This record gives sequence, structure tokens and C-alpha cells, in this order.
Amino acid sequence: EEEDNTVVISPTHCPGGCLDVTITDDTEITEPCDELKKLGQNAEVSGALYQTQIYSVSSNIEKGYSIRKNIALATKAIPYPQNAGTGTSIRVPFAANQYGNVHCHPIGDTYQMFSGTDIFGLYTLSQTYLTSFDPTATTDLFVNIITTPGYDYAIKIDNPTKLATIAQYFTNPDDAEDFDEMLRDFIASKCRPDRPNPSTPEKVFLDFVTGAYDFHTGIGNFDFGISLYERPNNERTTTNNNWTKIELDENGNRKEIPCN
Repeated sequence: EEEDNTVVISPTHCPGGCLDVTITDDTEITEPCDELKKLGQNAEVSGALYQTQIYSVSSNIEKGYSIRKNIALATKAIPYPQNAGTGTSIRVPFAANQYGNVHCHPIGDTYQMFSGTDIFGLYTLSQTYLTSFDPTATTDLFVNIITTPGYDYAIKIDNPTKLATIAQYFTNPDDAEDFDEMLRDFIASKCRPDRPNPSTPEKVFLDFVTGAYDFHTGIGNFDFGISLYERPNNERTTTNNNWTKIELDENGNRKEIPCN
């Protein structure tokens, strides 16, 4: 995500009370899937997904929306402002009633997967959302979604304590940019079409964020306690939950767990 990294968000306090980081059963996917289904049933979020998908295939401008709750706790999708200057990237000011993001990467950007900034953004959502505003909220609520020409992808929080370790890579703009570039380069190198057996962005992303280690690059040993969900964007529906959780099995191969 081409955010304005001249200002790095380092949430250090939540005036209304941060979410409890008590770890629950990480093997259960029912609640994250239910939250994704609720988003699919929301007309404004559906519209945001549709609009960002259009931009992902027809524009050099990044498009994004914040997902928020209003005073009645109804979900709303609010467009992000564009950055000053070229206006090709979005500016992401987080809000105390915001629990999600939807965005795309511009056409021509071959990187169609979550960036390090996107992971940090998921963490930031969990730290800036006020429990005094929405006392029923749990970590299953928070989500970051990216739309691509063929798929919608979502990341959700499994383990808040592990996710908090992402903050050490975003203490200043230079470190944030370095971490973003490391993840982008890692995925690009593994998915090059000229490789004998090119990988997929989903698999390499999971290799990077779930503790796998690559001997040749020395990149790995990250475990950010997040999970990845995928859905073909031509299968969006307000009635069925067509998301699938993507994991890696013990051999590092792709494993699919349908939400339905």
C-alpha cells in the first residue's frame, strides 16, 4: 500500500481503553469467518470492494476506504483522501471508530499482496479502536482487505501479542520503508515467471509472516499471528460466505479451509 510514510503511526495509548489481548483458541475460524460474512452483507462495504476492484484493473491511482461504525454501531465505508502531490496514493488517517480497511494497488503495480504497512495497519486498528465506544468488540472484528483484478484478500488477527511485534519495524519512516521493501522483494523474487517453479504471492506471504525461514535470503523467523483469507471477486455475494482461509501445511504447501 502506497501510504504516506513520512508520518509513521505508533499508537501508544488508547484514551477510551484498548482491547484486551487475551489469547483465545487460535484453531477456531468460525468468528473471523462470521465477521467477513457480515462485511459481505453490508451494502457500503460491497460498494467499496467493487470500486477498488475497478481501480485495480483500470487506473494508476490507489483507491481505499476505511470501515467504521457510526454512533449506532452500523458499519460505514468512508473513502480515504488522496495524498497531496501526484494524488496516486491514499492517505490513511486512522479513527477511533475504525476497524477495517479496503484498498487496491494501482494498475501497473505487479505487487498484488499485502505490504508490511498493511500488516502494521491491522495492528494499528486494534490499538486505536475504542472499547468504550464498542464494548462488544473482540480482535476478530479487525480486518484489512486488498482487492486485485481476480481476488479479494483479507488478513485477520489470530494472536494479538504476536502481531504487536510488527511495531518494532515501524518506529521511523526509514525502517518502515525498509521493511516494506524487504517483503515486496521477497515475494517478487519467489514469484518471478522465469523461475523453474515460481511460487504464488499467497504462499510466499504466508512463508514470510508465519515463521518460515529462507536459507538463501536469510529472511524469515517472523510470526505476526495473522491469518490470510481469499475469495474470487466474481463470487461476492450477500448470502453466502465464499471466503477461504489459506494456510501452509507441515510441508509448506497450500492448505484451504472454506469458511462455509
